[in-house]
Amino acid sequence: MSPGAADAAEVEDWLRGALAEVTGLPRAEVSALPADTPLLGDGLALTSLAGVHLLAAVRTHWDVDVALLDLGLDSLESIAALRDFITTHA
Repeated sequence: MSPGAADAAEVEDWLRGALAEVTGLPRAEVSALPADTPLLGDGLALTSLAGVHLLAAVRTHWDVDVALLDLGLDSLESIAALRDFITTHA
């Protein structure tokens, strides 16, 4: 896939599935969360291990190395932020 060619809806659907997998939450629960739900802190409260698994899944599925391209990891601010980052770089 060329950079910027990913569809945001497809990315978000995949991302919510990946978040359900790494957090152990039911897919329906993750699907119902608002897009501005934080991935860290008071939102999904991803553990560091879950974050590593999520970033590895993003790299494997979308060929986007978030840690390399976003040194401040601002893209982990919310579901929408990560969706937009992947959509832009996939």
